[in-house]
Amino acid sequence: NCIIPSAGAASRFKDLGKAYPKSLLPYHDKPIIQHNIEKLYDQVDMFTIVVKEKYLSMYEEILGMYPTYDKVGFSIPDESKNEGPLTSVWSGKRDCHWECTDVLIVLSDIIIEDDVDLSRHFLSYQTVDDWERWCLVAPGIKLFDKPKERPAVEELWALNGLYYVPRKSFDKIGDIISNPMNEETQLSYWLKDITDLELLEVKVRDFGTLEEYVNERKTPLCRHFNELKTDRYIVTKSSSDKNKIYKEYSWFQNIPDILKPYTVRTFGVDYAPFSYSMESVGFPTLREYMLFLGTENFDGLLSEIHTYIEKERSFVGGSFFSEIYSKTKTRMEGTFDQDQIDRMLSRLSQHEDIIESNTSIMHGDMVGSNIFYDEKLNEIKLIDPKGDLYGSFLYDLAKLTQTFTTPYDYIDGGLYVANYVYRNHQHKYREQWDTFLYNNYREFLGTIEVLTDSLMCSLIPLHSDTPKNQKLYKEWCDDILL
Repeated sequence: NCIIPSAGAASRFKDLGKAYPKSLLPYHDKPIIQHNIEKLYDQVDMFTIVVKEKYLSMYEEILGMYPTYDKVGFSIPDESKNEGPLTSVWSGKRDCHWECTDVLIVLSDIIIEDDVDLSRHFLSYQTVDDWERWCLVAPGIKLFDKPKERPAVEELWALNGLYYVPRKSFDKIGDIISNPMNEETQLSYWLKDITDLELLEVKVRDFGTLEEYVNERKTPLCRHFNELKTDRYIVTKSSSDKNKIYKEYSWFQNIPDILKPYTVRTFGVDYAPFSYSMESVGFPTLREYMLFLGTENFDGLLSEIHTYIEKERSFVGGSFFSEIYSKTKTRMEGTFDQDQIDRMLSRLSQHEDIIESNTSIMHGDMVGSNIFYDEKLNEIKLIDPKGDLYGSFLYDLAKLTQTFTTPYDYIDGGLYVANYVYRNHQHKYREQWDTFLYNNYREFLGTIEVLTDSLMCSLIPLHSDTPKNQKLYKEWCDDILL
């Protein structure tokens, strides 16, 4: 039997950890925990996952999509006991088949990369550089739990999350957690007295912090036809679409001075390869705040966005409707049926007069990944404009609505498995954004909604390098086109 304790608070995963247990988070198209279930499936009779009751239905829904679910069961931690990973492990006993003679414990924030030999009992380890945040072990199973200074022993490794023990050793946990204590029950309280095990080197991928998780995911920073090169101070953007690069750079140069504090500084165009350089920004994007970090100053962010929109709105000019209509029609062809296309174009046409009477300077691509936000200084910096100087501020509001109310950023950011998109934590941003639009642009609500829908329907061809993303966008669009 395999017990996977997954009832921790995930506090180091910030806003994302408040919405989802980290073992369910997606990594390479599967939940973290699913990688281990598949790795061990043929060697394990039953997986007992210890989960908080409020997340049980989520585990059942997500893990139920996989054929390995037939060996998965769940246990709810005993709230009368002290909290902690050891208590969570012991809670798994209630739902195990206890005719077993051996128990495998696998921590929920790792992915096992090596094959695991269950012919003998062991504690797994690996060599690490950041030893101060690990429970360390020396030969003879001498433990040092997150020491402040490196222990003075020659050979020292980090225990990394697999513990295969005989039943008699496992049962000692019950004696430990039955004694009241004023702190979380740590695995080290138990492991320090287990001496009849081998130390086995097993490579695992660790997701102990949000930073490690985000870095390991390696989600692309730009579209397949663009390329970014970065150093500490400068970012250079090149593209196979030379005209787009020139238009973007020209936009930065040609916008009025009053708008330039809201954009990154650019430093020039190079023609071999065709590229332009800009300052490197050292704070997160709006997408990173929404998907992962959370922000305590969302009202301040909306205030900055409102100030920028009103400034660009004050520069009137150009014609825009025909471009939006033509782009929507062309990009929907080949992806949607004719009835859907006609329905979308009919809705757009009903707002032609409003769009044409509200033309202005616009950024043109104000999605979450193109807005950097300094939470402390309450400043935004915009990158990657569409390139056309004039359009409509309503289009920028629609782009922002796409970020705050649709699954776009969550899908494009790779925060999904199969057809499940991880955006439970989006609702608070959507509610505040809806209130913001109502308070400031209520006369344009219908137009912004239609423009947002047309944006979602027309973006699908741009994501040909990620067919899974395209499929999810199409499913969402099919629903709004009913």
